[in-house]
Amino acid sequence: MEFLNIGGGELLVIVLLAIILFGPEDILRMMRKIGEYVRKIQQMWAQVSSGLKGEFITDDLIPEEIQETIKETQASVAEVGQTLAEVKATTEADLSETQATVQEVHTTLEAMSATVAAGVSEAPKALNATLKEPPPGSTASRVIPLDARPADSRPQPAAPQALADTEVIPSNEGETAL
Repeated sequence: MEFLNIGGGELLVIVLLAIILFGPEDILRMMRKIGEYVRKIQQMWAQVSSGLKGEFITDDLIPEEIQETIKETQASVAEVGQTLAEVKATTEADLSETQATVQEVHTTLEAMSATVAAGVSEAPKALNATLKEPPPGSTASRVIPLDARPADSRPQPAAPQALADTEVIPSNEGETAL
């Protein structure tokens, strides 16, 4: 880094000499004064450069074709900005509508899930009730589920010996009877 053809080492030597010659308190005061002067010079330069820009850059120096192009470009940019604002508003409206629909579907699914869960938990009870009681107006007798019958009333499988005691008698029509 060089400032006014002074390198970093040379600048360090100058600062050390200034501290030795003037003392630390006086150096701080001098640095503040130098900072104030530099700030004033920068402000004056900014004023001068803005004044020069104002005088040299006028509409008279820019050809009419370029001025028209600039105006058309500014109009196009404004139009694109307006279109983007409309697209943004439409997108936000669609998004809020979609979120409302998703919330509605979610609520409906939760309600249906609760209904199905209740129906599944009630199905065995309804089945047992249907098996125990015949439909109204029916002449059918009451059906008792097998697991609800007393052990002595359950049908017992026939013993293999019992089948051996039966004989087959042929009938007149070619059928066999037991």
